[in-house]
Amino acid sequence: MQAELSQFTTQWLEYAVRWSMRQQQREMQIHGLSHAKLHTLFYLHYHPQSRLVDLARYTGVSRAASSQLVDGMESQGLISRAADSSDRRIKTLALTEKGQALVLSFQTNRFKWLQLLIESFTPEEADAFKGMTELLNRKVRELFPDPDFEIEKTDN
Repeated sequence: MQAELSQFTTQWLEYAVRWSMRQQQREMQIHGLSHAKLHTLFYLHYHPQSRLVDLARYTGVSRAASSQLVDGMESQGLISRAADSSDRRIKTLALTEKGQALVLSFQTNRFKWLQLLIESFTPEEADAFKGMTELLNRKVRELFPDPDFEIEKTDN
């Protein structure tokens, strides 16, 4: 039974991830974004006022490569640099309104497919799915704790 469940779950996850990644790739093409630029947008969204060295460390590339990436994104109007309030020699990075709008668009569209799937459920299927996702969320948090990511707990 466990082998069969594992096989079905793996097939579902592979399909869902592949479909989701294709949708993301399409949206990246529409907005002229590379993976590095998208990654940078999300990093700055979750880590506002980061320094170039922080971005370089996070992405695992040199400061020169990060600087080149930031220059391009700055010229696209996606991010801005500003002097740090405590030390004017330090420049911090922030999303512009355009950059923030792109992040919001990707966040909204990332799971649109899941919303369509859920809307196709009968009430009975929705109840069963809710119960199973609550179990999955609890088990994932127990087995694979991640201090940087917490699934919202609901009282329902």
